[in-house]
Amino acid sequence: MLFLLTGLYSAASASDKSVPLTELPQLEESALTDVEPSARTQILEALRTARAEPEDPEVNGRLGMILHAYQLYREAAACYERAKQLDPQPFRWVYYLATIRAAEGKDPQTAASLYREALKLDPSYLPARLKLAEVLLGMGEFLQARQVSDALLDRRPDSARVRFLLGRVREAQGDVQTAADNYRIACELSPRFGPAHYALGLAYRKLGDTPKAKQHLQAYLEHQANVPPTEDRLIDEIESLKSGAYHYVNEGKRLYDKGQIQEAFEYYKKAAELNPRLIHAHVNLISIYGMKEDFSQAEKHYRAAIELNPDLAEVHYNYGLALTQQRRYDEAEKAFQKAIRSNPYFADAYYNRGSVFEAQGKFDKAEQNFRQAIENQPDHREAYFGLGRIATRGGKSEEAIEYYLRTLAPEDEKTPVFMYSLAYAYAGARDFEKARQYGQRARHLASSYGQSKMVETIERFLEKIRQADSAH
Repeated sequence: MLFLLTGLYSAASASDKSVPLTELPQLEESALTDVEPSARTQILEALRTARAEPEDPEVNGRLGMILHAYQLYREAAACYERAKQLDPQPFRWVYYLATIRAAEGKDPQTAASLYREALKLDPSYLPARLKLAEVLLGMGEFLQARQVSDALLDRRPDSARVRFLLGRVREAQGDVQTAADNYRIACELSPRFGPAHYALGLAYRKLGDTPKAKQHLQAYLEHQANVPPTEDRLIDEIESLKSGAYHYVNEGKRLYDKGQIQEAFEYYKKAAELNPRLIHAHVNLISIYGMKEDFSQAEKHYRAAIELNPDLAEVHYNYGLALTQQRRYDEAEKAFQKAIRSNPYFADAYYNRGSVFEAQGKFDKAEQNFRQAIENQPDHREAYFGLGRIATRGGKSEEAIEYYLRTLAPEDEKTPVFMYSLAYAYAGARDFEKARQYGQRARHLASSYGQSKMVETIERFLEKIRQADSAH
């Protein structure tokens, strides 16, 4: 069956009456066979609306947005062109058209021109400036790209994406040191920004700083798919139009990152039901079912995931966490080992394998894994905490203090436990004054985070310190 949108143009409707309107795309049903049923229904409904209201710019643009969401770029571009002809004022149609031309990569000059045209309509929209600079950089127009990115920095010095872009521009101009400085700031602003870690690692390599290069290249391997939010409300609108499994995975991740675990869980379940071959739905369900202690379901999704890709580190890692909760330590250790085999720089996998060995009383192996985690990620607080625990158990309070001191920054909900452990180590070293100081600080932090049980534990500890002082 052929879905045709013909005869939907009228020269009298266009802003320039001498130029006929761009026709809306001709779509064959075969072009939609790879689209999930819910998405296919969404597209066909938008087509019917366009047939009914062929000269409404909003209807034409909306159809373009839906097609854009499913990466039907050529068809979406025709809709945006038509919407732009029907009403040349709205910024969004020009911006969306520029975004498609940039994504296609065939004509960057046209993409740059469209971004400039869009910015004349709305100079305040920063994502358009960011994308214009990226296109100019790709075209080799380094001076223009720098002018745009410098202006962006004046407006958004706190943006990791802007810093990353500025680093790329400066590196293209041969200023590796300034590029590295901007990449470093990008990583500080967004510690899980994988591409920024990669660029910084390569920059450090060029500057001859091998240890820092290794550190950031390893961080890239762990976070390579992570980037900061785009802060692009118009592209977010495109994303929000997606239906089907991919929409549910995207929405699940957004909710999970906000701490709304139950809501995220529902989206991941829907994604797996709609598309059982979507591995990232299974990966996340392993984790959440583990949190819920529904271990049979966690195992079910683990089996589904390894059938799709047995070499994905996160699959084995999340399953290892679920096994650890069940104290199935031998199996958990094997799962973490598989994660490490898939990604030798997976610091969290080393740390959790070390914790499994520690729980089994295999302290030498635990220490080896904690140290490997730190080698891969030098600021791994939990690994330092693990080394501190082992040192404390061995009566090496001074050594434990050195490890625990490395866990105190940044301050978050984990800090009260780390700080209490430090206070305990100072008490073991007979430095009761510092034990009291850190114990009081830990109690204050625990109270501020609503950790009532932790507050009670620290209170008992401080009472023992008072008694020890009295005895002396």
